[in-house]
Amino acid sequence: MLDIRCCGTDVRVSLFFEQLAGHYAGQLRRFNCDYPVALPQDRRFAQLRRVWITGRETGDYTLPYMDPAILEEFCIYNAPPSFDLGVFGAGNGSSDIVFAALERFELSYRQSGSPQPTHQEVGPRRFHFPHLRNVHIRCHFDRCSAVENAVFPAAVDSFSIAGSSVLLPAVAAMPLPSTRDLDVYVVRRSGSTRSVFAAVDGILASTRPSHKVHLCTQDERLPVPPECIAFFGLTKLVIYAPTRTRTIFELVQKLPRLVILAVFTWTLDDFLPDIAVPAPAEHEPIPPFNTNIRALHLGRQPLDEGQEQATLAVQYMMLRMPSLMDIYVDRVSAVQLGAFVSGYSRWYPHLPSVDMNIQ
Repeated sequence: MLDIRCCGTDVRVSLFFEQLAGHYAGQLRRFNCDYPVALPQDRRFAQLRRVWITGRETGDYTLPYMDPAILEEFCIYNAPPSFDLGVFGAGNGSSDIVFAALERFELSYRQSGSPQPTHQEVGPRRFHFPHLRNVHIRCHFDRCSAVENAVFPAAVDSFSIAGSSVLLPAVAAMPLPSTRDLDVYVVRRSGSTRSVFAAVDGILASTRPSHKVHLCTQDERLPVPPECIAFFGLTKLVIYAPTRTRTIFELVQKLPRLVILAVFTWTLDDFLPDIAVPAPAEHEPIPPFNTNIRALHLGRQPLDEGQEQATLAVQYMMLRMPSLMDIYVDRVSAVQLGAFVSGYSRWYPHLPSVDMNIQ
């Protein structure tokens, strides 16, 4: 078995690997390229089983001939907007392309530009993945033929989709495989908040994830209202949009399987009057939330004020989350939190075990 791996950014190194790959094109079984090289288009890489390629930041990138029937792992990152899996069927006249042995498929497009698929001369193609186990597709565009025209198996080990609020409803309407681990990323929103989460809930319901269920809303303009979350099985939730304290509490109580909660912009403009931390020896322990959260990330804007309020809110959360093991929070008093743990650990024995990362 002949393998080639190229890395580095030196032009001379890149040219050397281009020539090396071209020379051994008929024998290569594995090709791993961290830095994009121009693979010879007149060569047939008919033995390739495992391929990892990183595309250029600009310009097009056309793959040489590869046999879709024998590929076992195909990962292309930073693909140009024009890249389309139809390249695997160019010239054969068929609308069906079967990746008969493929087990891992990863495809991420670069964010710039607009998609202009070039392999539609025989009409819409169907991409069949009968033995796929792991799939990760990241596309910022409103259309993505690699996922919209895919025929997945009944079940996979992991399924990850990152798309816009236009693409995700199309994905939700497809026959999707059941999966053990699921990741859904909302990378760009257009339209109503409720329609975005209706699409997300549709994907969650169709894939029926059984172990890890991650949702990340990367659009800073997309809030996460608790009432819009219909799937209670989330284990990880990441929110980039400004999020109030009350919303955090509501999400924690609504999502009992949540293990990781990350809020990158925590706002204190709705500080709750009932947040109170009584003296440690003068009360019964505060009843815990019904939660399994182990890691809590609360980011605040650099110009945020209200350090005293933020510190008090963090103390209150720590008391009510006995499963907590790690907390990362910006702009709170590390001195006060340290004294708080020392003073309350007798009544809340989980506190000394919490790893606190205070910025």
